[in-house]
Amino acid sequence: MSENRSIWEETMSALRLLLLFSIFFPISTFASSLSSGVLDLSLMENRDKSMPILGEVSLYWKRFLTSSQLDTATPSASMTLPGVWDNVVLNDSLIGASGYGTIMFRVAASPYARQHLAILLTPVFSSYRLYVDSTLVVKCGDPQRRPESTISASKPKLAEFSFVGDTAKIIMHITNFTNNQGGPWQTIYVGAKKAVFRQFQIHQLYDLFLLGGILAFTLAYFFTFFMIKHDRSRMISLWFALYTSMLFIRLLTTSTHSAYILIPVVPTSLVKHLEYLSFFLAPLFYHCYIHLLFESVSSKRVMILVRYVALVLSGISVLTPQIIHSQAVMPFQIFILLLMVYQIIISILAYRQDERKSAVLFISTVILFISVGHDIAQGYGYGLTIPLIPLAGVATAIVQTYYVARNSHFMFVERDHCAQRLSAVNDTLSCFVPNQFFSLLGKSPATIEVGTQIRKRMAVAFCDIRNLTSLSADMGNEEKFGFVTAFLKEVTPIFSRHGGFIDKYIGDSVMVIFPEKPEDSMKASLEILSHFHSPDLSQDCAKIRVGIGIHYGIMTLGVIGADERMENTVIGDAVNTASRMQSLTHKFDADLIVSNEVLSGGRFENETFHLRSLGALAVKGKRERTTIQEIFFVTDGQNSPKLESRNSFEQAIVFYEAGQYAQAEQLFLQALQVSPNDAAANAFLDSCRHGGTQILTTK
Repeated sequence: MSENRSIWEETMSALRLLLLFSIFFPISTFASSLSSGVLDLSLMENRDKSMPILGEVSLYWKRFLTSSQLDTATPSASMTLPGVWDNVVLNDSLIGASGYGTIMFRVAASPYARQHLAILLTPVFSSYRLYVDSTLVVKCGDPQRRPESTISASKPKLAEFSFVGDTAKIIMHITNFTNNQGGPWQTIYVGAKKAVFRQFQIHQLYDLFLLGGILAFTLAYFFTFFMIKHDRSRMISLWFALYTSMLFIRLLTTSTHSAYILIPVVPTSLVKHLEYLSFFLAPLFYHCYIHLLFESVSSKRVMILVRYVALVLSGISVLTPQIIHSQAVMPFQIFILLLMVYQIIISILAYRQDERKSAVLFISTVILFISVGHDIAQGYGYGLTIPLIPLAGVATAIVQTYYVARNSHFMFVERDHCAQRLSAVNDTLSCFVPNQFFSLLGKSPATIEVGTQIRKRMAVAFCDIRNLTSLSADMGNEEKFGFVTAFLKEVTPIFSRHGGFIDKYIGDSVMVIFPEKPEDSMKASLEILSHFHSPDLSQDCAKIRVGIGIHYGIMTLGVIGADERMENTVIGDAVNTASRMQSLTHKFDADLIVSNEVLSGGRFENETFHLRSLGALAVKGKRERTTIQEIFFVTDGQNSPKLESRNSFEQAIVFYEAGQYAQAEQLFLQALQVSPNDAAANAFLDSCRHGGTQILTTK
């Protein structure tokens, strides 16, 4: 329902746009201006006015008659202006399009008006001469009685004239040996000179507006074709650009501001070939556009038929004389009307599939259907005084552009929504895979792949709750899960604040990478320990004992797994060493154990802490040993057993490392006398009594 409402809103919006557009082009029908073959201009003395020639005039078929000959000649028949003589019946048969003849009507005017008259003839004849009584006023081409001697030229003409007497004969010698229709089928204007000139300027401005509008649309869609990369969208833009370019050529070759005026030396034959070529190709390009826009409901067979018919007729229009290919105009016009009925059916089918753009197709096709039907009827003397196809071309381009603009609006809105959703996804993704990880690899989430890696010297820290077992002894699974989550929420921001990023959570433990400076890891750890030793903590939080191990060394950061499932990780001896150091915090009841590499690689001028050596940590399979230190704090004003026993403890470590376990045992006993709860001293003492069992060895 909401989608149908959206389509209805699109339809009504496009109709409102067309209604607004139509305000600028008021089109009126005229009552007959000829009465008994006479155009009465006697009412124009006090005002400027031009009048279209509408009504019946005399036709003298197969005769070029002068003014004096017309006084005694009998008309062959009468015909209606504007109109064609094809349907005139003479001797019980139609006279057809090809031939020649004289058309005559009279003009009556007041003494003032008859001295300031003009006539405007649109480009509708193969060739003609126009006389006012016996005076040649204007000539277009060279009309003759035989085709081979006739020079065709269909050009707009504007001419001044005057006459003496109450009435004057307007005489036109017209020939047609090239077009499929003969006679003045577009409107001729006669009237006061200023008014006719103004009428001509209106025609020029109207045509110039249409030319400029269609050209602008053509260039816009060609630019769109070259700029966008999506194949289907590119082709839709291309077909519509080709369609509007054919409209431009058609208008250029038929309008009052046509190619004859813009480029006076253009041969008439070339202009006519372009006129018919654009006429045959425009429906093809428009249907290609429609077919691609609605592939799901448009028939490929119809597309092939349209392509075949249009291309064959286009080839004929290029290779044959005008008199031959112009005969295909009427059948092709019927073909176009049927094609547009089919396109209207497509729009209805698309509407049933909830296609928003179906409203655009329906409106555009109905406009073209009405315009083509009107202009076909106009060729036979029916309809309005101006052709509608050029205006319909602009209207369909406006509707299409309106659709593109609306679609672009929706695309921008959707893009913003997608950007917001993508940002939310990225934020969520960064919770699983930190952005710093991608930055270190020099990749984006879209370009990352299995096997991507770098080697870099970094600090790595492991942190967990040393006394989790005792704290969670009475907790259920959900309560324990919440307790661990609350702890990780406390420590994670502190690590992040000091330049670290979480590589992974392992139960209640967290692994943190510090890619820049090793002192960042120390500062973060010291802040965490300070936080959990704060007297302001709640009773439950004060019971938490944190254990952190930190090492600084070369490690490999990258992506492991398979294409279906991948994971970020950091591997290397430095990682294993830090993990072992963190596990020793449980054994030694230590808050923080760090390696000498961390201490020697960083600067700690403003940090207040104490340390004591725990000896050298050995990694199995490696010759290198890592000296580790325990970091501990001394509260002001209180005794620190570890600080007081530090000298004895460190001397014992030296003997222990040298294998002199008896001497080490005595010194560990001295340390325990001062600090009886020293878990590290007890562990080493036990090792000494068992022959130096290795307690600082890790896999």
